[in-house]
Amino acid sequence: MSSLKDIKKRMKSIKDIHKVTRAMKMVSVAKLRKSEKDLEEVEIRYKKLECIFFEKFLSLHKTDMPELLLKNKEDRIIYILINSDKGLCGAFNKNVFKAFTQLYRDKENLVCAIGKKAITFSEREKFPIYEKHLFPDESGFYKFSQSFVFGILEKFKAGEIDTLKVIFNKNVSPVSQKVQVEQLIPLEVDKEKLKDFKKSKHMCEPSDFQFTEKLIQELIIAKLFYILKQSVIAEHTARMNAMDAASDNASELLDELTISYNKARQAAITKEILEIAGTAEALKG
Repeated sequence: MSSLKDIKKRMKSIKDIHKVTRAMKMVSVAKLRKSEKDLEEVEIRYKKLECIFFEKFLSLHKTDMPELLLKNKEDRIIYILINSDKGLCGAFNKNVFKAFTQLYRDKENLVCAIGKKAITFSEREKFPIYEKHLFPDESGFYKFSQSFVFGILEKFKAGEIDTLKVIFNKNVSPVSQKVQVEQLIPLEVDKEKLKDFKKSKHMCEPSDFQFTEKLIQELIIAKLFYILKQSVIAEHTARMNAMDAASDNASELLDELTISYNKARQAAITKEILEIAGTAEALKG
């Protein structure tokens, strides 16, 4: 059995860990609430852009579709991996890597790593990297999305890439996340959603085609912006749950050590009593 001193030392260490994990959980809860509030505004903007796009799409002629809507062979794909800069968030980062390795087939396909964990993974596994970025601050999500999409569109128009896909985590419940794979370029049109819309009757200058082409660019930017928000919310949720589980484990271990400590102390007291009793008997004799 461990000595009382060793058990007390372990108990102190676990109490300190418990304080840290509880504090980290509370920080994640606060960040999560703020991000969820911001997401509502981002979602409203994205949905409005999407509605305008569906109406304009229905008014386009099939022979006059913008290039950003045309399907291609997907010979040259860029995969955006969205991860966190930090760990301690369960399987949040690992699940994205797993989904990506299942999709990645051609060595000519490139990786855009967003987040320190994604950069480390891509470099360690020696995937060809198109770009790498630390995870941007939430206040700079839109600016980052705009700059990134404009750069990608230049590559797309030049024929250097065919497809842009993004792999990220999304909350499916307060306690779990699911990896999503969405295509940004060419933009995919949801035919089910399209059924709820009618052709736009508005006239656009200089033309419907040019307006729609510009609208698609803005929609792609808004979609990446929306995805980044979803990912950061999933990260906060994953870290909150991981720290909650760690706090529970620390509490359980502390309870077990408390029982061990009490048993060891009781054994020490009993031993001392027996020694005193033995000494007293010896003196009588």
